[in-house]
Amino acid sequence: MRFVRNAFALLLLLQASNLFAQMDRRELVNLGKNATAFLRVDKAEESATAFCVDAGQGIFLTNAHSVENVGDGEEVALVLASGRPEEQTIQVSVVRRDEDADLAILQAKERDLKLTELELETSKVLQETDDVYAFGYPFGSVLAEGQDNPSVSVSTGRVNSLRYKDGKLQRIQLDATLNPGNSGGPVLNESGKVVGIVVSGIMLTGVNFAIPVAMGSKLLKSPVVTIVSPEQAPEDLYKPIQVVAVAKSVLGAQPDLRMEIHLIRAGKTTAKYPMMQENGRFIGTIPAAPNAKRKLITLRLVFDNGEVVGKTPSFNLTVDGKRLPIQGVRSIEFEESGVASVLMPSGISRSTNLPRSGTLKLMLDKQPISVPLTGVKLLEPVLDGAQDAMPGIEVVVLAGDEELMALEIGEEIESTATDVAAASTGSSNKPSGRSAEAPPIEGKARGGIASFPAPRYSQEEFKFQLPGQIANVVPAGGGRYLVIHLEKDRKLAIFDCAKVKIHGYISLANSPILYAAGMEDVLVVYPDNNLFQRFDLLSQERRLSRQLPFGGVMTAMAMGSGSYGPLLMVHSAGQSALDRLTYEFFDPISLRKSNIQFEGRINNTSYRDRIHLRSSIDGSVFGCWATSHSPTGIEAFVINGNRCKTYHEHDSTAFVLPSHDGSKVYTSSGPLLVTQLDASRTRRASKPPVFMPSTLPAYEFSFSASALGYSRSDVEVGHKLAIHMAGDKEPLITIQNVPLPSAVSFNKTDMTFDKQVWFIPQAEMLAVLKAGSDSIYIRHIDIEDLLESSDIDYLYVMSRAPNSVRTGQTFRYQVEVRSKRGGVTYSLESAPKGMSVSRSGLVTWSVPKSARGSLESVIMLVSDSSGQQKFHSFEVRVE
Repeated sequence: MRFVRNAFALLLLLQASNLFAQMDRRELVNLGKNATAFLRVDKAEESATAFCVDAGQGIFLTNAHSVENVGDGEEVALVLASGRPEEQTIQVSVVRRDEDADLAILQAKERDLKLTELELETSKVLQETDDVYAFGYPFGSVLAEGQDNPSVSVSTGRVNSLRYKDGKLQRIQLDATLNPGNSGGPVLNESGKVVGIVVSGIMLTGVNFAIPVAMGSKLLKSPVVTIVSPEQAPEDLYKPIQVVAVAKSVLGAQPDLRMEIHLIRAGKTTAKYPMMQENGRFIGTIPAAPNAKRKLITLRLVFDNGEVVGKTPSFNLTVDGKRLPIQGVRSIEFEESGVASVLMPSGISRSTNLPRSGTLKLMLDKQPISVPLTGVKLLEPVLDGAQDAMPGIEVVVLAGDEELMALEIGEEIESTATDVAAASTGSSNKPSGRSAEAPPIEGKARGGIASFPAPRYSQEEFKFQLPGQIANVVPAGGGRYLVIHLEKDRKLAIFDCAKVKIHGYISLANSPILYAAGMEDVLVVYPDNNLFQRFDLLSQERRLSRQLPFGGVMTAMAMGSGSYGPLLMVHSAGQSALDRLTYEFFDPISLRKSNIQFEGRINNTSYRDRIHLRSSIDGSVFGCWATSHSPTGIEAFVINGNRCKTYHEHDSTAFVLPSHDGSKVYTSSGPLLVTQLDASRTRRASKPPVFMPSTLPAYEFSFSASALGYSRSDVEVGHKLAIHMAGDKEPLITIQNVPLPSAVSFNKTDMTFDKQVWFIPQAEMLAVLKAGSDSIYIRHIDIEDLLESSDIDYLYVMSRAPNSVRTGQTFRYQVEVRSKRGGVTYSLESAPKGMSVSRSGLVTWSVPKSARGSLESVIMLVSDSSGQQKFHSFEVRVE
């Protein structure tokens, strides 16, 4: 009987506990609903979810990708109690984001709000089969049902799997019903505490993922750190540098912090210096390097009646409020007004006030002289490649032994087409990667050509060994990098032409893939999974992972290697031979569809068509052909504003490569003007020399059409290759015995002939990447040395003018000319009113408002002392 009584009592206790659990569940749901908010990013027409973690400070947590179109400090709308009578819209701003963890912190503008906060669960261990509750706003305003804003949705489920990487929990897999719009929403356990933040899912599978709350906890306790100084650049290591930092907590309580200064060389910390806390600031000093001496650099000073070349200690300039080492600029031109124009490595000129009085000390053959600056017309650093790499400087923030963040102050100055000033003193709490001032991509895309020093070659000809076989290759970083697909190894290798080494690898989940690359991004699509991913080119970190914004199958994609977009994507609704292909432009940063619309008929529009796409370096012109039928077709897509005009010719070719300025396309039948492509054109004479563009607009290269012979032989055959000035049929120099690849039928691969031969003049490199090979053939080609040693009396223009300027700004373009005889002079034969050119070739134009929307043509005549003359023409669009 005693056993029966005890069992009956236990049954009553269990029933009571179940009743209490049901009550607690209602409280849990109300708690989650009151703390969860609807996040609207109106300018991007996107929405997501956020939730409050600190009511007093107005702190909310969401995904970083939910606010990727929102700048730091920029305000967006957050709807509290969305869809309910007490609905309230407040303004919040992004105060910190962590792209790696895909988390962002928002803070309300007002501080007297009545908010409900959720507690983060950091003590209990999560297990598979645990019950969880997810809150959010799936599909955003689509489910608003006649209201302005939707009501919150609550989904129940269980933990299916805990996914670890390197011993740390990275993702929580849930079976709760989640959809786009749930991103950033809280996942609560049965105690009503947050265990995860919704981040992604696989559509129509019931498989969804959340970020473990520990990642959000680390972000929240990490303070906002601002580097106050140093004022001098990190290159000034011949004297002590004082570093001052200020830390401010996002939450009310701030953990005990300490900071250190780290010197970084070749990716490794070589020295650490403690920072002491004084009056809320952290102060530390980097001592002068032992026996350090100021680096001597070579300067060229041009006067009216001659020039002087000598050595001087490195010194800094102040350009746009930032200190910049003199070796970080291309030239300085002193104008009559006293203002100096500083030409940056990107080709952009900056105005600054430099002293016109005083002297500059130079060493001439170990003999010191003082040169008066008053007579100097042009000053140019002469980089001899002998500068040692300067160390990077990081401020490392720690809480106990845990490293919270590392902020980079300085880095080696070796930008591509970006201003060197961006690599000088300064810091932010953003991860390294895209500039906050990346140019817009709508309309005519902006792009840049990489400018970088050539590597030192110990051999004139050699093979660079790769860890796997080459399946495909695309250019990136404005021509500095080649992104090589090692398919069997499931990797993308980032080959740095400036250093002749692999900069890093991007690991791939599976095959097949399509990929493209721009100035700072590598874009990967998994067609079988309809998955799009964006990686940072230099860090190889993943910045975005999303489902493709369309159904069907991706078949081709392309982007300008020096651009930030647009990205051209070709996809089909089905896989039947005659299923229609759709060509669309997208923003590669957000994967939103661009407003660029096609004008005219596109010819290759069936799924059976094997499409090949190539882009100009700035992403303004795309070439297209198809190897699944004959003729292949020669197509060009030219972007002008928000329109894209199509051009077509009914002929066959081995490739269609847009030129740098987009005016022509290179084909195996020769370069063709885009505007002269005609669908009724007759076939051309067979086997002309084959021309292809280099990574600089000044040069082309050519070879015999026999190199395109369709042979399956693995025997390497040496071919003759000629280097030309762009547009000139006569070669500057000829290179013998180049092992060009034997062409094969390319209807099953995008690794066509044009992707296997690369001439990179900046790196003084000819590279041959044969499909299926595990090495790169490299030939050192220094054009200027070869010309100097030849009998050719050369005169040619190296540079490319900027293609656009805004009204109210000053257009500046430094023309770069190579002449064997020297004595170069410049004159404008045709130019807009007010445009002028200086004796050193600097073109300037104060753009009037009346010129807005015009396309200005400029013709310049360049002459030298031998009597040779060359016309240099370009166009400038006024925006």
